[in-house]
Amino acid sequence: MMAILVQSALKKVVTGKKPENLNKIEWEELEGKALSAIQLCLMNTVL
Repeated sequence: MMAILVQSALKKVVTGKKPENLNKIEWEELEGKALSAIQLCLMNTVL
């Protein structure tokens, strides 16, 4: 899973290190993308 997040430039979301140059809305968008990547990965393991 971490490899997918790294490839998608979303690792910073799960490590909790919000870059200073991102505002709240941009950070929330990245969180949503990370969440959906995790959910899709988990769905594929169940199917």
